[in-house]
Amino acid sequence: MDDGARQTPARDRTEFESEKNKNTLEKITDVDSTLPEIDSALDRAITRKFDTHLLPWLFGLWLLAFIDRSNIGNARIDGLAKDLELTGNKFNIVGPLALLACIIGLLYPIYLD
Repeated sequence: MDDGARQTPARDRTEFESEKNKNTLEKITDVDSTLPEIDSALDRAITRKFDTHLLPWLFGLWLLAFIDRSNIGNARIDGLAKDLELTGNKFNIVGPLALLACIIGLLYPIYLD
């Protein structure tokens, strides 16, 4: 048997992965060629609308989550866990539940209209 004709498993794997990457790249190129072109003015308008309508809400939710986590931490230091007899993971569960209640309380009136 000729050792020159025989390839090592690592080399076979590398060639297979290279061929697999080429096939994936061809599929991506095919998809990109079928997508319609978006006008740059329309793209800017959509981005601006996203920035002005959605990002302030996301920032507000992030800020509320941050404030809530810091308040819960301060309350634990001040003895809340001891007063409410929260042992083990119970205190860790209360934090996300309080945030969820806050988010629902803020969004519920919006859906009432």
